[in-house]
Order: sequence, then C-alpha cells, then structure tokens
Amino acid sequence: MKENRRVHARIFFSLLVLILFTLPIAAEQYYTCTVNTNTDSLIIYRQNNIDYIDLSIFTALTGADVHYKKVQEELRIETDRNYVILSLKSPFYRSKGNVLKMNHTPLLHEGLILFPVSSLENVFKPLLPENADFSSSSLTLAASIELRRLEANREYIDLTFSAAPDYESEITMRDVILFIKNCTIDTKKFKRKSNDSIIRVIEAINDKKEATLILTLDPILAVKYIEKRNNVLRIYLKKRESQATNKNALKLNTIIVDAGHGGRDPGAIGPSGLKEKTMTLDIAIRLKKLIEANHKNIKVV
Repeated sequence: MKENRRVHARIFFSLLVLILFTLPIAAEQYYTCTVNTNTDSLIIYRQNNIDYIDLSIFTALTGADVHYKKVQEELRIETDRNYVILSLKSPFYRSKGNVLKMNHTPLLHEGLILFPVSSLENVFKPLLPENADFSSSSLTLAASIELRRLEANREYIDLTFSAAPDYESEITMRDVILFIKNCTIDTKKFKRKSNDSIIRVIEAINDKKEATLILTLDPILAVKYIEKRNNVLRIYLKKRESQATNKNALKLNTIIVDAGHGGRDPGAIGPSGLKEKTMTLDIAIRLKKLIEANHKNIKVV
C-alpha cells in the first residue's frame, strides 16, 4: 500500500514538473522612453487586454507636470508648450480648446494612474518638443536646444540659445535666414512685425530636425558677418552704402529681380497650402517679362 502511494506521488510530481515546463511563460513587456541619451523601460500593465503605463513615471521622464484633483478625478498635464485636461471617468480630454477622445480611459489602479499606451502620441504630441518621435512601444526625445533671448542694437544682434547651436545661414538683401539643427523656437514669443525697429520682421518655423529663423532688417542696415560665441550667435551689422544720386544712376543696364523666399524657406503658407515662395516666383517671372517687353535695352536676370 505504501509502495503504491510512493508510485502515485512520483507520477503526480513528474506530471506537475511536466506541466510547469510546458506552460507558456508570459514575458514582462516594457515601453521604452529615451530622453537625450538616457533610456528607461516602463512596465506595461495589461488590464482587460489593454496596455497601460504608469503616468507619473512617464511625465517625470518627459518633464511634464501633473496636477491631480482627487475629488473630481481630473488630471491637468502641462509643459511650457501646452496643457491637456483629462478625466479618470471618461476617454474625452481637452487640448488647445478642443474636446478630443482617447482610445481608452485612464485608470486608477492600486494607487497608480495608468495611461493607455495607444493614446500617448495623440495626447502628448502637443506637449512635447517638435522632435518627439513616438512609436507603438517607445518614445524618443533627442536632445534639443532652444532660443532663449534675442537682443538687437545698431551694431549687432545677439541670439542666445540654451546650448551651442549648429547652424547654417543665408543672407539676402534684407533677410538673415538661419537653419539651426536640432532646435526649437517659441513661434509666439519670437514673432514680430514692426515698421520702426532694427529687426522689422521675425518669423520662426519648427521642423523635426531643425528650426528656421528669418530676420528682416531695417532697410538701411546690412549684415557684415555672423560669429558664434559658445551658445550665442552674434550677427554684426553695418550701415548700407547709400546709392548714387547723380544722373548716371538712372541709366540702367541690368535689373536683378529677387523672388525672395525659395529653397528650404517656403515663406508663409496659406489655408489651401499655397506657399509664398510659389507666389513670389510667379510675380518675379511676370515682372521680368514686363520689363523686357517695355525696355529692350535693359537686361533682366
């Protein structure tokens, strides 16, 4: 009898081991978050076949602030770029004055606020820098610099960045165009149109890989050269040479028509998608034809 019990025990133990080794083991899944050069792995919590991550860890890594109203179960997530307001009771949230809908509602689970992975990009894209790159399982936020201050006088213009800028420049008759790699510029803060200043127009355009800054100068000023001093770009200015006023100045042999915007600088973009550079080029071509038709002795380029 005892021998039979031993045999049964051995069989049961063998079957248990076999079952344990043949059962599939669920590997722990992670959402990776790379900010600058640091990569962190956030545990994915699965609830009702939906993937969530710990919101407090994600916002800490991305530099966003979270304000939680416990009674209303309402969250306000904000950065220096924007903010969103969402609820733990509903998939609807507010962003830039609009009411939008997430795929799933955030959860309060064992003291953690869990956020649906599928809605990270839609909700956080307006809050993070332009170069934030989302995928279904990761966020990459490369190190970027910011334009912090712009100061101008009749001798030079100083552009102060958060770190040393890597840039290229184009200089036209009145415009200084800077292409700054891996940079973001506050387009509201650094925007100007004035008829009585050293810089008449300031316009910034952000892209994922670079920012474009366009400075239109006072007509009496021109650019000498640009110098980089650590995290400051200094644009040296000079007074534009006055044009000749004698009678020979009216004897034109050649007229140069500059269409302005072009290449990587599209200029303003209208509601229909029409680019300013397309319009200016068309006007320049028409002007060239008009001058050539009425002044045969003048070369137009």
